[in-house]
Amino acid sequence: HVRRAIAFWTGSIASLPKEYLPVMHYNIGNAFNVLGDLANAIEQYQSSLDLLAESPECLKNYASVLFQLGRKPEGVLLLERALEINPRHPQSLLSLAIFNIQELQDFEHGVELLSSISLIYAPPRLSRLLRQWRAFANIKLKKFQEAILDLEEVVTKESD
Repeated sequence: HVRRAIAFWTGSIASLPKEYLPVMHYNIGNAFNVLGDLANAIEQYQSSLDLLAESPECLKNYASVLFQLGRKPEGVLLLERALEINPRHPQSLLSLAIFNIQELQDFEHGVELLSSISLIYAPPRLSRLLRQWRAFANIKLKKFQEAILDLEEVVTKESD
C-alpha cells in the first residue's frame, strides 16, 4: 500500500498548486522512511525544506533518518533548527533528549529537555516515552524517587 501511495503522490505532484508541494514531499519522505528507503526519504525531506524551510516536523523526521544512517551531528543540527522555529516542539525535544541520554550520557540535560515538554495535550505514546526516558535518566543520576514517580505514572496510564 505504501508503494502505491508513493506512486500516486509522485504522479500527482506536477498538477498540484505550489503551496501543496512542501506537504506532498514531506508525506512522500515519510512513506520512503517507513519502507526503509532512507536515501529517497532524505531527498523528499530536502525538497520539502527547500520549498518551506520552517517545518519542525520535517526537520525532526529528516534528523531521524540521519540518526539511522549514523550521521548524528547533522541530525542534531536539524533538531536544533526545528527548536529555533518552535522551541516547544515536543518530538524534537524528545529526540534531542534521547540523543543526550543515549549518545552523550548527559543525563542532566536529557532530563531538563524532557521536563520542558508539555504533557497537557501530548498523545499517550509521547507521554509514555517521555516518562520512560526520564525515569531511565533519573535512575542513572541516582534520583530514584523521581524515577519511581514517572514509572508509576506509566503503569497507571497503561492500566487505564
